[in-house]
Amino acid sequence: MGFKELDVDVDIRKQFHCCFCSEYFDIVGLCCHINDEHPVEAKNGVSLFLSLQLLYG
Repeated sequence: MGFKELDVDVDIRKQFHCCFCSEYFDIVGLCCHINDEHPVEAKNGVSLFLSLQLLYG
């Protein structure tokens, strides 16, 4: 049907850097990670959107 086969070992999801601990996650994983591991830092006014803008320009 014209579908392109993808190699299952290739991870095509974009990875995002956690601004609090320097680990990398997909966007859903990053949001969950920040809520679970860095709730105090996140509530202190560091916005995920602002962090991503500073990181990626």
